[in-house]
Order: sequence, then C-alpha cells, then structure tokens
Amino acid sequence: MKTDKTLKGKFSCSKPYPTEANAVHRMQYALSFLRMSSDQIIFDCMYQTVHVDAKWYFLTTVKKRVYVYEDEKVALRALKSKRFITKVMFLATVTRPRYDHNKGSMFSGKIGIWTFVEDVVAK
Repeated sequence: MKTDKTLKGKFSCSKPYPTEANAVHRMQYALSFLRMSSDQIIFDCMYQTVHVDAKWYFLTTVKKRVYVYEDEKVALRALKSKRFITKVMFLATVTRPRYDHNKGSMFSGKIGIWTFVEDVVAK
C-alpha cells in the first residue's frame, strides 16, 4: 500500500533554555524593582530610569524584491561588494511617560534617537 506524502512548510521556533544560574539572576533583577514600605511591598515607579538601546541596520540587502510596472525598469543598486554592505547604528533612549508640571502637559517619554555614521569625503 503506497501513500502519497505532501511537503508542507512549517516553522520551528527555538525557545530559551535558561540555566539555574540564569534563572536566579533574572529573579534577582526583577526583585530589585521592589521597594519595602513599613507595611507593604511597592513596585518601583521607575521615574529615574532611562532605557538606552543601540541597534545596527544594513542600509540595503543583496537581493530585494521590488514591484514595478511592465514598462518600468528596475533601478540599479550598486555595491562595491555584496560581502561588505554599509551598516548604520541607531541609539534610542526612552523613559516612563509622565505629567510635566512645569509645562502643564504630558511628557511622552521619548528622549531621542540618533544615528552614528561617519561622514567622509568621496575619493
């Protein structure tokens, strides 16, 4: 008896497998945000906390799908080498949104986002 097998695309997601030491460290980090009051435990308001994140992005990819009409030509994208694509770094900072009493309005919590690039003269 022969059965036909069909090929299906499925996802295989990996999950973190923390060690015992990692789990203890994560628990200590979470407990560091608790403040002891005289009769209760209070979660820290985090007004003095600023989150800073740096992220690298490639300016382009080697292969890119574009949609054009039949009479259009695909724009030329030239790279010196497909192994060395220019990267740019972004640094973003945010904090907890709060009411600003001096301005009489809400502060969104967004402090800024900056790019880190090096400007050089073309040779």
